[in-house]
Amino acid sequence: MMVLKLSAALVCAAAVAACSGSGGTANGVAVPAATPAATASPTPGPTATPTVAPTPTPVGTATPIPTATPAPTATPTATASPSGSGIQLTPSTVNPIPAQGGCVAHDAGFTASETGYAGMFSAVSNDTTKATVSPSSSSGAFTVHAVANGTSTTITVTDTLGHTATENVVIQNNVCLP
Repeated sequence: MMVLKLSAALVCAAAVAACSGSGGTANGVAVPAATPAATASPTPGPTATPTVAPTPTPVGTATPIPTATPAPTATPTATASPSGSGIQLTPSTVNPIPAQGGCVAHDAGFTASETGYAGMFSAVSNDTTKATVSPSSSSGAFTVHAVANGTSTTITVTDTLGHTATENVVIQNNVCLP
């Protein structure tokens, strides 16, 4: 069997060498003209179907949570008052007399009023070494007492609305009244 395979191989080799032309004889044997070998045309194989990547579904953007804006606080406004409003002091200057050299002290009084106002007034002496005021709170009447000889001072009068007025105090020195 080995011999048979070898001789078949030689015959094949000889035939190939002899067939390199276009017909003729090989070792006295007529060899038909070579027909061109069939050209293999490629047969399309299965076509790959492209895979479509999934399109991402857009995710909604976060909606910001609104922050509460505090309601504005009402700013108090002054109520219009009739003309000439504010605290009026009558008289605008008082002249108390201190007790001195056997003389009796004489107090002086004033009143506070305000158009359209029915509340209380408070009064404070700006120098208690010269004069005091009483009462400290009143519906309008105040008394000024001279403490010692001096020149002058003031008393500040305030209402509950925040209005202020100043009473002038001029102390009478070296005056002796019965």
